[in-house]
Amino acid sequence: MVFQLSLPKIELLKKRMLEEAEKNAGFSIQVPDKIGGVSATAFRNLGQEMLEVIYYNGEQEVARIRKSLDNKDNSGNYVGYAEIQNKKIGDRDVTLKGNDGKVVLAIWNDGAYGYSISVDEPGVSLEEMTALVEVVK
Repeated sequence: MVFQLSLPKIELLKKRMLEEAEKNAGFSIQVPDKIGGVSATAFRNLGQEMLEVIYYNGEQEVARIRKSLDNKDNSGNYVGYAEIQNKKIGDRDVTLKGNDGKVVLAIWNDGAYGYSISVDEPGVSLEEMTALVEVVK
């Protein structure tokens, strides 16, 4: 017997998975519905220190968003990118990293939480990453 979930049921299941991760972490996260046309598919908490939302296209990771209880770089991405810039996005001071005019990583904090958005190489435009940063809370 094969079971097939309808799109509304899948979205409800994803919402419940995110709510469970938020409950376990003790704080919430706001993320974009889609990145690169792909919905978030993995939601997890790392104890009560970090929430992580991952966007997959099949088995290929498209993006990863993290929110943690410290103000440090929580990205886990320590690649030496050729282009690093600091930009004010809304009221956030964001460090943007990438190569060849594309942004792969955004890192910032709000005084209480640290945030990061990492996207698959070759990255996205500055405008696309700015739009993502504006949504994440």
